[in-house]
Order: sequence, then C-alpha cells, then structure tokens
Amino acid sequence: MSPMNTTFSSLIFEDILRFIFEKLSIVDLARAACVCRLWNSLASDREIQTAAFKAPWKLKDVLGTPSSGSFWRDNSLGKFAVSHRLVRFDTVARLAVKYSVQVRDIKRLNNMMSDHGIYSRSRLLVPISNPDLLTNATCHIELDTFAKREVAVLYPEGTLKSSRLIG
Repeated sequence: MSPMNTTFSSLIFEDILRFIFEKLSIVDLARAACVCRLWNSLASDREIQTAAFKAPWKLKDVLGTPSSGSFWRDNSLGKFAVSHRLVRFDTVARLAVKYSVQVRDIKRLNNMMSDHGIYSRSRLLVPISNPDLLTNATCHIELDTFAKREVAVLYPEGTLKSSRLIG
C-alpha cells in the first residue's frame, strides 16, 4: 500500500468521524473525547461543540468564546440566563415574579448573600425557567464578575448595546 493511499484513508476516516460527531449530544461528545487523541481533537472542535450545544434548545447562534473547554460539557437549562438591566425600585422579589423563578435561584446565580447586593450592580442575571425563550435566540458566552462563572446570556430585544456591562 502506498503512502498516498494511507493518507487518503485517514482523511476519509476523519471525515466520517466528523460526520458522526456532528450528530452526537454534548454529553456523548465528552465521552468520545476520552477514547483517543484523534477523537479528542475532533470532539473538541469548536464548530462541532457549538452545534451540539445549540441543538437541544434550537438556538440561532452562540457568540463568544468560553475561557475553558469544560463550558461545552454541560448544556442544561441552568447554563442560561437573561440579562436584566436594573432600574430604580427593582428588587430581587419583583424580578423573581416577573421571570417566574425563585428568589434563591437569582441570588445563587449572582452570588448574592442578601437582597442588598442588588444596589451595587447595574444588571442581574436571571435564570431561565422557560426553555421556549431559547428558541431562535442568540446567546453570548460571558464570564460575569459578580456571578463568578461563565454563563450563556440572553439579552432582551434592544438592550444589548446599552447593557453589555459585565459585573
């Protein structure tokens, strides 16, 4: 067998693996990455990971690059949040009612010990309770300084330019 045929075979093999990996869920991609170096490099491909991350929620796009590859390993609903720009008279309880979430979930996501933590911020991240909000949405991967975690953030219509303050 000539070296030319060997290279061709390996390229065909990688293309077939890529085709298969594009159909896998994010959890199965993480498992496939543990098999060997070739599978790890394919399963760690940004394009494949992004597609697997978007698929269950029917997201339109994911913008930004996570600081760690482990961000892609979990695409549960808890990974997503809505950015709420705080205005006068906002309280954690009012936001919880408005977005149909628990007060403790807002506090946990934003790393707040009490309701008074709201006054030192220009925005709060609010956990998403309704997965339908993600359909055809664009989310931004951000490292929030108050939350101390990377989150896939959705911005309400028209607020992206004015409220893109992290922290």
